[in-house]
Amino acid sequence: MVVIIEPPHKNVGNTVLYNEKKTKTGEEDARIIGFSKGISSLEDFNRKIEIISRGNIRTRNEAFHAHINPGPGENLSDEKIMEMATELMERLGYGNQPFVVYRHDDTGRTHYHIVSSRVGADGKRINSDYEWRRCNQHVKEMAAKYGYTVGGRKKNATESQEYTRFNRNEKDIKGQIENLLRFSLKYNCSSMDEYKAVLRSMGLMMSETSGKTFIVKGLYRGKPCTAAFSSGSIGIDDLEKIFRESHKKRKWDKAEERLKNIVSSGFDHSSSYKHFRNMLRKQGIDIYVTRDSSGRYSSVIYVDHTTRCCYSGDRLGSKYSADMLNVMENSGLWEKHQEATMTENINKVNSVNDILKSVAAILEGGYNLEKDDRFNDDNNKKKNRIRRRR
Repeated sequence: MVVIIEPPHKNVGNTVLYNEKKTKTGEEDARIIGFSKGISSLEDFNRKIEIISRGNIRTRNEAFHAHINPGPGENLSDEKIMEMATELMERLGYGNQPFVVYRHDDTGRTHYHIVSSRVGADGKRINSDYEWRRCNQHVKEMAAKYGYTVGGRKKNATESQEYTRFNRNEKDIKGQIENLLRFSLKYNCSSMDEYKAVLRSMGLMMSETSGKTFIVKGLYRGKPCTAAFSSGSIGIDDLEKIFRESHKKRKWDKAEERLKNIVSSGFDHSSSYKHFRNMLRKQGIDIYVTRDSSGRYSSVIYVDHTTRCCYSGDRLGSKYSADMLNVMENSGLWEKHQEATMTENINKVNSVNDILKSVAAILEGGYNLEKDDRFNDDNNKKKNRIRRRR
């Protein structure tokens, strides 16, 4: 048994729609197996989610989406899975939340999806600190009760390798570049420009020479710092073949959805291109742009090291392309975000300063609480009555 919690994303409705599309194919490979207490139908669930969304104060990524993946030979009934999912949601702090559980058999194995909201009835975000760690701990504690084995397929050393960058201070430069080249081929790319962006994110620069080989150099602060190394048996033609085959073998919908959600959130919260780039880096995403002679953005490529996928902005759509960067910069949207953030910070500082002045006056004995409307319940009640009459 393995339980995976997806990164938070914007809309609960989109997650429900993804699951509902599978239930309406006319086949018995996807269906709802149950709801949380107090929910009787999908319409009832959607209505409760809409009410919660209206009361949402600040949380932008409000969707909760988890996968329950039973291991080989673990033939748990839908009733048992529903019971286990209900207890897990309660342990994670979502016990009072409306949620729906789907069963999918369309991938050749049975797995389940839990869809809910991260926003509570009070409009505030439910605490998700260390959620992944807490979830794993709860799954272990519940194993004996529900009769499953914790864990999944073990990864070999190659699969578990993490993203690294070129380091010019290491002794075996050639061996380091060869290892990075081998690892870079695990990324999903659709063009040579995207693959070059992957190499650049690893601190390498590629030069095309012929269909049979290409040249690679290590970079330091964006400039070549090593001798040129030949790719050996891997050539340009081989790379293009890998690009074509990678799209036939695997589906990248979830990776693309994750990237779009993070980029959209970055646009909504950043105050400059540099701020936007740093926000993406914190999520394991590198961004590479080119500009034309007039200084406008002409292309943008995103390299997601978490999912090992690389997308050009045009491939993701107009909302994520270089044109969107130009809109953000030229229309003053980034400046407006910056002004809004500064205003909010100033208000917070002013509020803190007022409180500190009041406290200082009280300590000095020159402050009368009875004359301060903020501490006078009778005056506050009277003012509230007047406001309501208006």
